Amino acid sequence: MTRKNSIRLRRRCVGAAAVAFAGSIGSVSFAESLASNLENQSAGTETASDCCAMAASFTTDDVVHALSSITLLLASPIPGSAVVTVHADGGLEPGQLVATLVAPGAYSPTPAPTAFGVASPVALDAGTTYWIVVAPEEGEFEWSWTTDETGTGTGYTGTWAQNLESDLGAGWWSHERYPLQMAVT
Repeated sequence: MTRKNSIRLRRRCVGAAAVAFAGSIGSVSFAESLASNLENQSAGTETASDCCAMAASFTTDDVVHALSSITLLLASPIPGSAVVTVHADGGLEPGQLVATLVAPGAYSPTPAPTAFGVASPVALDAGTTYWIVVAPEEGEFEWSWTTDETGTGTGYTGTWAQNLESDLGAGWWSHERYPLQMAVT
């Protein structure tokens, strides 16, 4: 086999593999608002600190989505740092870790839209519930909530949870009223 034929064969194999992979994941949706209630009037905040984490859920529709960012209505009145993660559903609570998000450079001392990005693409499976978890490492974080239980996007659920265990163990309490405020794109 000549070098030219070898290169052609390699290109065909790579092309066939790309087509097979694309076909296996079905359609993929990018950069649309999957769920949001940021436009709703805030009624107060829930506090997350080194002893207590907060989480909010969303779902995907019948297509695979590529997560690009999460925006939370968040404040840090006692400056610190938090780990914000995406988890699979564990049955009305966060389950297995899916991804760790990239934190912003700074946090506002009063509630403000705070965006967390992705370091590398995060595929969200079709027809699946996910949880966004805010787990402070130090300082204090306040996540705004609303009495308006409506939201936009096919993935809005309004379900949230809090964990009163410092190790994020089995101490999750889920709620379906007064949702925490976030947007998923």
